[in-house]
Amino acid sequence: MRALLVLIVNIWLAAYAHAQAVLPEVTVKDIPATKLRIDPTYARGGRSAQIFDTVIYTPLETRKDIVVGFTHNLQISEHYFVFFDQDLKGLYVFQKDGKYKTSITKLPLTKWNKQEDGYMFQNFYLDKATERIFVFYNDRSKENDKWMTVFSADGQLVKSRKLPTKIRDMSIRILQIDSIGEHSLAIAHYNNPKAKSDSILAKNHFYVIQDWDSIKSSMLPVNMNKNEDPLYGVEWIQYFPSQIVNGKTIWSRNFDYTVYRSDEKMNLAKYQILLPLSYSIDSSFYRDTAALQSWNKAFAFFEGKNKQVQSFSGITEMNNWLIFQLQNRTWPAPILMYNLRNQHLIDLGKVTTDSSSYFLPLKSWRIDAVDNGFIYNMIPAYEMFQTKAGREDAPWDRNPVLKDFFLKQDRKSNPVIVQLKIKPNL
Repeated sequence: MRALLVLIVNIWLAAYAHAQAVLPEVTVKDIPATKLRIDPTYARGGRSAQIFDTVIYTPLETRKDIVVGFTHNLQISEHYFVFFDQDLKGLYVFQKDGKYKTSITKLPLTKWNKQEDGYMFQNFYLDKATERIFVFYNDRSKENDKWMTVFSADGQLVKSRKLPTKIRDMSIRILQIDSIGEHSLAIAHYNNPKAKSDSILAKNHFYVIQDWDSIKSSMLPVNMNKNEDPLYGVEWIQYFPSQIVNGKTIWSRNFDYTVYRSDEKMNLAKYQILLPLSYSIDSSFYRDTAALQSWNKAFAFFEGKNKQVQSFSGITEMNNWLIFQLQNRTWPAPILMYNLRNQHLIDLGKVTTDSSSYFLPLKSWRIDAVDNGFIYNMIPAYEMFQTKAGREDAPWDRNPVLKDFFLKQDRKSNPVIVQLKIKPNL
């Protein structure tokens, strides 16, 4: 009897271990590709009023102690703008009218050093429902454990918790989360497929994670065939997610013209971007083992190949538009808008300012955010004043906010956020 009991227990344990090692049966294996033929040479432009329905300028309040510099990862909620500042090493919160709210410049690390650790703030998430700020970072002093710290919109520390080891090396995009981060649903990419700590995670690129610990499903199996995925095994080339727009996230990686779109229903779509030969990476790059050893060596490969596109920066999808920046060696790098419905292609660099935008700049050198039907760009104050110096008619005086900005601010003031709403049926 005892032997039979032992046998039953061993069978149950083996079955349980097998169940833990098998991913749910919703793994996406064959994803049809939508081919997008895009030729930047023929991208059109136009006047601001022809492309955009609405243009709104919001100067950010300037204070002696708060003058932001190199900003990154602008996120928007109903009441706030939040972004990371690389020079000031912190998160900065402004109200939607441009008034300064607060800054967050310290994480609850045992050995906090702002200059060395401040970069950790760049990986944050502003939840639109609660307007709380979730910061994800690895504590190097504690075996590189991954932590999540929650702040209120006024900068108060709400909660800090250590996350499971399983997601330590994951890039995460949150789909749902409660006010303190206990319960969540997220899509993630595992950044270290050769790690032996969890063999399950080496089999697919993307995972749906519930409550930070439970893998609910997996998507896009790793293709171990170098002929079909020439970047397989190149550990430093990883997928990175765009900001979530209307529940959709675009995942892309360097030197790859195929990108993946995930949505809040856990569906995965694939776009294959076909560029003209003059813009495409030479096939010899993928056979150059030396070039694939590091970013510096890959960068050196493109010396003199200025038009060849290495990646699609900030790629997002909004209202049938695919919006992205071509990362190559031209300056400024083209920012394109491709209409998935009618194949219209617009180059923002060819859109000229007019009376609808007070003849002021519409963009700087990149797109900062896409949200709720709007494109958001942060224009440095010096660019605004440079434009002002070239015009004596002062058309911006028709706008009280801009008139006040030019009267009271200067070239060293905080940037101006411009919101651009694309015309429907364009």
